[in-house]
Amino acid sequence: MKVVEINEKKYIIEAFGGVKGFKIKQKLVKLLAPALEAFKGSKETDSDDQSLMLIADAVQSVLETTEDDGIFNLLTELMTAVKTENGSIDFNEEFKQNYVSLYKLAKEVIMYNYQDVFQALGMNAL
Repeated sequence: MKVVEINEKKYIIEAFGGVKGFKIKQKLVKLLAPALEAFKGSKETDSDDQSLMLIADAVQSVLETTEDDGIFNLLTELMTAVKTENGSIDFNEEFKQNYVSLYKLAKEVIMYNYQDVFQALGMNAL
């Protein structure tokens, strides 16, 4: 379990089970493979702004190459690992006019669940 604070709100991230984690990883690789090349070899950064810019570039790349609801489905699936101090997340209400928090939280979920993969690939920018 990992607790993160985004825009003055605490979120609790749980690890995916093995099967679910593997299936989501397959979706991540399929959707984000072209965008992840940009991260490869990037130096680790503590700058939220720089990380957010990299994420924005990755999202833009995915949106340009994905015609279906793939990215939306992936984001909603990632959020199944997250709850607030008050319980589960209502995606529709939690992220209404709050999309930057969604992207930051998605980054945190991905890093928490797949950090070993990124480190093994030398992709420490996230």
